[in-house]
Amino acid sequence: MSACIKWAKERLDEFNGTLGKQLGSVRWGSETWVDCVERAKGFAGGLGEVGVDFEGLVGVGIGEGRGGGEGGEEGGGGVLSEERG
Repeated sequence: MSACIKWAKERLDEFNGTLGKQLGSVRWGSETWVDCVERAKGFAGGLGEVGVDFEGLVGVGIGEGRGGGEGGEEGGGGVLSEERG
């Protein structure tokens, strides 16, 4: 893995960790949760203008391990899902 890709992955993991902490008290899949993650994805989408696309990776894993069947369900992936709410 190139140094640049490794660096970008580390920053993305840090970003998702921070996003997960900020959303820690928000119910997974709620309107607030969806709005916050969609806004974060929108900001990441701006990187596409310079040829870097992380939009699909923003929010990955931030709901995992949360109780009540929130992000930890099989197939949930910890990201938003249209059929959940």
